[in-house]
Order: sequence, then C-alpha cells, then structure tokens
Amino acid sequence: MTKDNLKIVFFGTPDFAVESLRCIHEAGYNVVAVVTAPDKPAGRGKHLSQPAVKEYALIVGIPVMQPVKLKDPDFISQLQSYGAQLFVVIASRSRMDHAAARHFQSTRIAAPQIPWRSSHQLGCDKR
Repeated sequence: MTKDNLKIVFFGTPDFAVESLRCIHEAGYNVVAVVTAPDKPAGRGKHLSQPAVKEYALIVGIPVMQPVKLKDPDFISQLQSYGAQLFVVIASRSRMDHAAARHFQSTRIAAPQIPWRSSHQLGCDKR
C-alpha cells in the first residue's frame, strides 16, 4: 500500500490540528474526508464561526463532515462510504463508542499515543 491509495479520514477541530492535517495533505497522503465539530456562534454578533480544520479542508478541496452526534446512522453510513483504512484523530471530540466504532476496519491514531513533537521534528516544516 502506498500513500496514494491509503484512504485517511482526519478528525480534528482546533487551530493546532490544522498543522497536522496540512503535513499529511502536503506529504501526498490521500485524505478522503475531514470530520470536525459543527459551526458555532462566536463573538458579540454570534455569527457562525467555522472550525479551523474545516477552513483548511475547504481551501484544499477535502470533503468535510460536521455531525452533531457521532452515533448518527447517516453519519456512520457516510463515513463508511469513504472506505478509510486509517483514522487520524487530533484534538477531536470523536471518541466513538464501541457501537459506532465496530462499523469500521481502520486504525485510529490519537495525539496522546505519540510523543509531543513540533511540525519541524515530524519533518513537516518546509524551512
């Protein structure tokens, strides 16, 4: 399996998760979708604000899913349709319960499972 045909779904929401998504995407891996939190009202005007990961995904053309509930059958069906072999989870609320997770044959990598490293140490820095 090469990085071109490894299907990855990226789970993340905050600003610091964008760097991980950017590194994976710019390294040529096949990120087939992004799962992030729904847009939320922010600021005094309570205008809808998009998660940082969503903003980046839309710029580079990666499909975005924003489920309200991770157990939602429609979300699970849509997620299954991507046929992902790998889920990358960076600072996401995406702790799927066993009932939801059993639908997937994938490997989950979460930030707490790897030592903290900067993008430079991970080889993603283009300097």
